[in-house]
Parts: sequence; structure tokens; C-alpha cells
Amino acid sequence: AIVKESMCLYPATPLLLPHESMEPVQLAGFEVPVGSTLFVNVWKIHRDPTFWTDPEEFKPKRFLCSRNELTSFG
Repeated sequence: AIVKESMCLYPATPLLLPHESMEPVQLAGFEVPVGSTLFVNVWKIHRDPTFWTDPEEFKPKRFLCSRNELTSFG
């Protein structure tokens, strides 16, 4: 839980590797055309109060009941 919470607050990289859209898609109200380069901002997602309660607070307990048993580092 401590490692997962640490990775949320301080991700190893703020952006994931770029991805390219293979087909047109609507994403959050935006039209993404074929061939667009997409970046996922992990840092922003981990600080979004829509997904996390008190996202800037260190609270490892939020991961104690996690059903996802994969570790963040491998």
C-alpha cells in the first residue's frame, strides 16, 4: 500500500509513452482523428479529486482493500 500510494504521489514519469489513434473516436467530448498522437498525463490523473479523495494527501490505507494485486513496479 505504501509503494502504491508513493507511486500515485510521485510517479516515475508524469506522462506515459505516446500512443497513436488507429480509428476516429470521441473522447471526453473531443473528436480524436485517426493518426493523432495521444499522451496520458499520469501525474494529473493521480491528483484528480474525481478519482481520489484528498489526492495530495499521503494515505496508503486507500490501497489496503484494493482488489488489484499487481504491483506498480512489475
